[in-house]
Amino acid sequence: MYLHIFGSGDTKYQDIIQELSKKYLFVKYYGHIENKFIPNILSKQDLMIAPSRWETLPFSILEAQAMGVPVVAFNIPGPSDIIKNKVTGFLVDNDSLFLDKIKEVVEEKVIFNRSAIIQNIKGKFNPEEKYSEMINLFKNYL
Repeated sequence: MYLHIFGSGDTKYQDIIQELSKKYLFVKYYGHIENKFIPNILSKQDLMIAPSRWETLPFSILEAQAMGVPVVAFNIPGPSDIIKNKVTGFLVDNDSLFLDKIKEVVEEKVIFNRSAIIQNIKGKFNPEEKYSEMINLFKNYL
């Protein structure tokens, strides 16, 4: 098992993650990755963990789910708009459950259907349907 960490942010945390990647062979830190490489990277992952405690529309979760990758995230606005709990990933309410759900996936106690994950995203985020809904909303309320 490997823990692949992508992205950049606060240099204090980047330094900690870089030290962890030097100390543990299973931790791989990549830093910032250009968007054009993300679909290929995500398609090779078995799970995404999203530890954020607040999000509005987490594109990283949306991108992972669009590639069929299950996600473990906190049950907050944003992730809960994307993830169908127990079908496309897990939405949890505390740290203990967060770790338990990661463990279930790693130990293959639960297997997610990648096609179902992709279909969920296509259904929820179909641009033609969303544009039509927006136009109807404007027509009805403006």
